[in-house]
Amino acid sequence: GVVAGVGAGVVAGVVAGVGAGVVASVVAGVVAGVVAVVVAVVAAGVGAGVVAGVVAGVGAGVVASVVAGVVAGVVAVVVAVVAAGVGAGVVAGVVAGVVAGVVAGVVAGV
Repeated sequence: GVVAGVGAGVVAGVVAGVGAGVVASVVAGVVAGVVAVVVAVVAAGVGAGVVAGVVAGVGAGVVASVVAGVVAGVVAVVVAVVAAGVGAGVVAGVVAGVVAGVVAGVVAGV
């Protein structure tokens, strides 16, 4: 009876231990799998976010460069036009002054 009882207890203990070990292994495997999936999804999301951020940044940079180029071009044209106008005005003023001086001199001489 004692031997039988001890044998049955040992068998029951082994079975219980094996069952608990199997359950623990399955749970650990599932948890590890879930963690791996979550990490992969987060990594993919971060990667996609970085790519989107870079693309958006490049796009914004291109737009800013184009705008800056257009503004610089417009400013250059305005400066050139103003400079040309000033130059033309100075030339006209000098010519008018010379002509007036010559006319005044001729009149005075006459």
